[in-house]
Amino acid sequence: MNVSGFQELNLAHEIKKAEELLANVEHSKEK
Repeated sequence: MNVSGFQELNLAHEIKKAEELLANVEHSKEK
């Protein structure tokens, strides 16, 4: 696996985590 491919995969994972975290925050604000 090349380095750029690994970095893109890691970035996509970080974005997904951030979006889930943001969704949790938005959900908790509604209560």
